[in-house]
Amino acid sequence: MRLFNPLALVLHVLLLVLLPIGTAWAFTAGSSSSVRTAAGACTQSSWSKPGLLAAVHPPIISRKNYSRNRINYCSFGRCENITRLKATTSSVSNDDASMLETASVPDLNADEKMAKKIVGRKMRVQNGYKIIAIGYALNVLFSVSWVIAFHVAASMTLPAGIAYILNGAAKNDRLSSDTYKRLNLALGFYGFFGFFAKSAFKQRMISILWGLTSVVTMINCIKGYGYGLKGWALSDKVNPISELADGTKSYFATLVKPIKDWKAFGYLVATLLFGYMKLLALSDVITDVFSGSSGLQFAGRNIIQYIRLMLLSTLTFTLKDAADRDRLMGTTFIETNIFVALASTSMAVLSFTRIPNLLFGRIATGIAGFCALNAAVSIAQKKREAQ
Repeated sequence: MRLFNPLALVLHVLLLVLLPIGTAWAFTAGSSSSVRTAAGACTQSSWSKPGLLAAVHPPIISRKNYSRNRINYCSFGRCENITRLKATTSSVSNDDASMLETASVPDLNADEKMAKKIVGRKMRVQNGYKIIAIGYALNVLFSVSWVIAFHVAASMTLPAGIAYILNGAAKNDRLSSDTYKRLNLALGFYGFFGFFAKSAFKQRMISILWGLTSVVTMINCIKGYGYGLKGWALSDKVNPISELADGTKSYFATLVKPIKDWKAFGYLVATLLFGYMKLLALSDVITDVFSGSSGLQFAGRNIIQYIRLMLLSTLTFTLKDAADRDRLMGTTFIETNIFVALASTSMAVLSFTRIPNLLFGRIATGIAGFCALNAAVSIAQKKREAQ
């Protein structure tokens, strides 16, 4: 690799700052109309019922003796005061009963529409993650030789695996977790810069499929990150600047947190190694771009190297955070260990064969073995606890 270019560090920081801010602002502007329809928080909650259940079981009203019992109706951020009627010994006229019957029936049309919107949004986001995983997997299958397959697999095992993890998070309403926000940002970043790396693939089929998959990745991860910030109903008010500031503080706090055990230490070392290699790769990209047309033909290959290392550093950092919190037995983190091990193995094979780089190959081999071991240990511990 070429010598480290300080401009690479500055550019990398700017990209990491501007991308999440733009994404959050886009959702803030796009959801303003949805936020305006919310009636505010409930203040007199003596009884509440989810909107869909209330639609199935509306208040039953008959022309008998009733008295009023005011309650709150809450669903999807909307609150309406409705009148629940309760039989008593007092009597009311037929006209009064008719008036009460008309006034006490809640208007559920808006809530039903919002429920349908939420179902549709979840389905589209989940389908988007599935398309991403399949798209990157097909890039490997269309490779014309095992050497190219290893080269492509080293770049695409990770995004396909992350898309698989995020699909599960969307299905279980977990996109608001910091872990999945971080993965959405990293994968969206991968798709954005990956689109400009199409020139790295000489096979036309792979180049077209790579470009289309990159576009879908960027769009779907922006949506996933936005729904993680504002919720499926887009009703949560979130300041993107404070969100980014909190995320940055959490990142550095996790890096400098005292080492808890050998697992956390191993993931910290892997994060720092991949992070340093990532900056070296970005330095190569900058050098290629400013060297004219002779260097642009190599820029696509170095962009892929950069975004690949960016994903690896993000995942190993996520695993370090999980190790600090004793969460490595979680399904998400077991899968993350497996995907990092697979990607590192393919990178090691590539380093020892196609692009000779013994130091890089040894580092990738060590990290692959470390993550595979932790995945096996977590699976064994999980099975013992389940017995």
